[in-house]
Amino acid sequence: TRGMSAIKGGDSTPVTAGDFAIQAIASEALGKWFPGDMFMGEEDSAALRDDPELCRRTQELSGLEEGAMLDAIDRGTQPIAAGQRYWVLDPIDGTKGFLTGQQYIIGLALIDGDSGEPVVGVMGSPNLHPEPCVMAAVKGGGTRMFFADDPRSPPRRADYEMRENAWAETEYDIAALDADGGAGAELEAGVDYPPWLLSRPMVEGSPLPFGARAAPGDVCCGALVKYWSVAVGAHAGFIQYAQKLKTWDHAAGVICVRESGGQVTDVDGLPVTFPGRSVPVSGGVICSSRECTPSMRERLVTSVRDARANGG
Repeated sequence: TRGMSAIKGGDSTPVTAGDFAIQAIASEALGKWFPGDMFMGEEDSAALRDDPELCRRTQELSGLEEGAMLDAIDRGTQPIAAGQRYWVLDPIDGTKGFLTGQQYIIGLALIDGDSGEPVVGVMGSPNLHPEPCVMAAVKGGGTRMFFADDPRSPPRRADYEMRENAWAETEYDIAALDADGGAGAELEAGVDYPPWLLSRPMVEGSPLPFGARAAPGDVCCGALVKYWSVAVGAHAGFIQYAQKLKTWDHAAGVICVRESGGQVTDVDGLPVTFPGRSVPVSGGVICSSRECTPSMRERLVTSVRDARANGG
């Protein structure tokens, strides 16, 4: 993959020329448009400095002079001053999906410096819908979707109320799922139990909010595409089981779900905020759509508590 992508030393995940180019373009643009704001990005330029061909390809994609491009990327690694408003970017969340033709998200959020709360969030999804889409949310202003097929024209407003929520019209006998003890064939999401999503480290336990036969959905790749799915009502909820978050993986998704009418909290019911690059959360993140009933959400929460109590 030399010249097109690299493997990060910290977590052995892939990073591509596309990741670097998007971060460089966004960093430079935000620096011009909002010179008083700070910027946080997932990537740094180390791999580009070690791989001239990858650097050349990134420069070609970004359209920036090499020095300016490297500086723009590394601007995202600077510490965020206390109380400072900042933008945070995940240039490609789900790089595996990007490389394999599956789903991925470009996510950008504006974080309030005092509260650490995301106040603006934008997610671009090139592959999730028949047309490339952008989801945008503003605190107190709701979540909207736009088609973004032609960059030379203004985005066309999508009908956000056409939600993918047929599952919410079904009455689920969840008590019966508890009673069966996991025996029998695997059940069908949206028919036998509410569709839900899970992201967890493989070495940790697995919450099972709707019973042992009610498997989570398979939405690849990354966390932001799962927040997107909850925001449009395609899934009742999403459990992020890790208790330490990378801000760029979550901030844009959190506000998009909240402003769509859903909820995003830690296991204790406290809001998820982003005061820095790495954020601890109590128990994990519980994300639920506006169609998710209180009893469904309680099952998501309880399943995480039970999994941790059992050593997960």
